[in-house]
Amino acid sequence: RAFASGRAGRGLYHGRDVRFGNNVSFSHRKTRRKFKPNVQRKRLWSQTMACWLRFNVTTHALRCIDKAGGIDAYLLRTPET
Repeated sequence: RAFASGRAGRGLYHGRDVRFGNNVSFSHRKTRRKFKPNVQRKRLWSQTMACWLRFNVTTHALRCIDKAGGIDAYLLRTPET
């Protein structure tokens, strides 16, 4: 699937994107709001390239990178879009 937004195309978001919902006040008046993904600017060590790579990464993607065993294994397992 193509990126849902331009923002997700500029980093490792692992399926996370901006969502929309409502702020609900005490009087139950609803106003629209955005739920933005928790994006961090991180350096990740690549063993195959033997250098640091800088990415915009969501915290969900960081957990997936740790589970895969590093950025190299994560990128190999992730399908191209």
